[in-house]
Amino acid sequence: MSRIAPNKKTVEQKRQEGTLRKSRSTEPVDPAEACMPKMPEWLSQSAKSVWRDTSIELESLNILSKTDQMAMAIYCELCAEYISDPKEFSASRMAQMRLLMGDLGLNPISRSRMPKKKIDKLIDNPFAKLISINGGKHDTKRTG
Repeated sequence: MSRIAPNKKTVEQKRQEGTLRKSRSTEPVDPAEACMPKMPEWLSQSAKSVWRDTSIELESLNILSKTDQMAMAIYCELCAEYISDPKEFSASRMAQMRLLMGDLGLNPISRSRMPKKKIDKLIDNPFAKLISINGGKHDTKRTG
């Protein structure tokens, strides 16, 4: 006989029980902690360019904190390396870059795991907002 899975615990319940794992939590970063990390001075020129382009997108998501500086720096160096010579970019380095993209919220799957209010900020499509307000159902009634 199959069993129904129990209801998911809230982040607060997990925190109280001491079982909260930040790496698995979709809880947004505390606004007091959230800020775009500073670009390290030691980045190559091409990686600095990637940092500037990427940081514009990531700042609007408000999911990074100062502790993400190293992950962001490695991602930017890998991107710069790929851009400069894609044929010499190894599969293992590509895998590393893809993992960092997921960690930093730079791909659709990682963004889909973000809290709902973060996703709402990303939606700049009036129709998409209308659909989310109606609970995903379109209005079939016609007026006038």
